[in-house]
Amino acid sequence: MAGITGWWAEIFIEPEPAQLTLTGGVPNVEITQDVFIEPTPAQLTLTAGQPAIHQTLRPEAAALTLTGGVPNVTVGRTITPAPASLTLAGGTPSLGLKIAPAAAALTLTGGTPTVRITTPLSYVSANASTTNSVTIPAHQVGDLIVLCAFDSQNTAPTKPSAGGTVPDWNYIDNTNTVAGQGAVTTAWFKATATNTTSGTWTWTEQMIAVVVRGTMPASPIGGHAAVGGAAVNVTAPAVTLTHTDGSSILLHFHATAFINGGGWSSAPAGYTHRVVAGPASSRAMLLNTKDTTTSDGSVTQPDGSSGWAFAAATVEVIN
Repeated sequence: MAGITGWWAEIFIEPEPAQLTLTGGVPNVEITQDVFIEPTPAQLTLTAGQPAIHQTLRPEAAALTLTGGVPNVTVGRTITPAPASLTLAGGTPSLGLKIAPAAAALTLTGGTPTVRITTPLSYVSANASTTNSVTIPAHQVGDLIVLCAFDSQNTAPTKPSAGGTVPDWNYIDNTNTVAGQGAVTTAWFKATATNTTSGTWTWTEQMIAVVVRGTMPASPIGGHAAVGGAAVNVTAPAVTLTHTDGSSILLHFHATAFINGGGWSSAPAGYTHRVVAGPASSRAMLLNTKDTTTSDGSVTQPDGSSGWAFAAATVEVIN
């Protein structure tokens, strides 16, 4: 350049930053200063398989649910669950139901009702005699009178003819025995007056009369039997009871031709002494009643004498 001496001109050009483009190969980049990069937190993505994640979870307290039945749970305290309700699925249930009906009112239309009032049987009294007749204890119309007559021989006593205050006695047992044995006759009658008498009996040495009161059928005699023998043990026979509910009265008659020791011993357990005839000429007669009459069996008074005749009878009076 003509005319200019000693000067020069410098032009500084700052190029724009270049962008490095690598095509192929593996670049080696060297960074001359410390650069810290914090990457964005990664998210774990599992594809297929079953991951095992270890984590402790505290579940909420469980609630106990009972279905049916009444459980017995012991956990340090007593829990009374509400009563379970029974649910039936299928089938036909069979339910037993008892319903107490309301008391019915009795209505009678026409006719005349018959009301029967019954009273239990009761032993009233007894009398004894050492002859062939006996005084009947005080009695009312409708009372039952039972007689027992004893012969130390083997002929059963026989009743008198009816007439006046002597009724037509109904035989219960009237059977002869064999030689060497005693015999008894038992008979009954329902009083139609208050002055009934026994009358005079034949083949009779001793007698007992008993009065029983209460509601009775037309034929008031149930089980009965009579026996004879010759022994120390004077045993009244067992009978088959008509009633076993305890409503009957059981009469046991014992008689001997020779009483041992001068008198009868105590009544066996479960029996009660009622009346004694004699002793007269060593002969004696006794009436026992059974305390409980739901069953029967033979009963012995060990007061006879060996080889001497005896007789005994059992009579059930029923209601």
